[in-house]
Amino acid sequence: MVYINGKFKTNISKGVKYYNATGLIPNTKYTIGTRTVDTSGNINKTWKNFTSITAKDALPPASITNLKTISIARNYIKWNWIDPSDADFVRIMVYINGKFKTNVSKESNTTMQPADSQH
Repeated sequence: MVYINGKFKTNISKGVKYYNATGLIPNTKYTIGTRTVDTSGNINKTWKNFTSITAKDALPPASITNLKTISIARNYIKWNWIDPSDADFVRIMVYINGKFKTNVSKESNTTMQPADSQH
């Protein structure tokens, strides 16, 4: 019997000596708990546990899509886009003419910036 963080996940048959936990969050501690069971269904009361931490996330999120201008005026430009669907995506870093201007939080989807006449 295999448990992850106290929640039952699956039974592993005799002879199989591994369990591959998937869909975990990067850089997070997880405890695998195991108990043995015999052919009569008797469950050993002794738990064998081990704790590990998943690897840190080394992959950046996907890019935004559908970037377009919504409106313009003499002193601003308003843009809109679709956020990437990555579960760990948190913000857009906005640069105008190569210079950092601001961060826009996930699901804000628009930013309004003063028009920058420098190139």
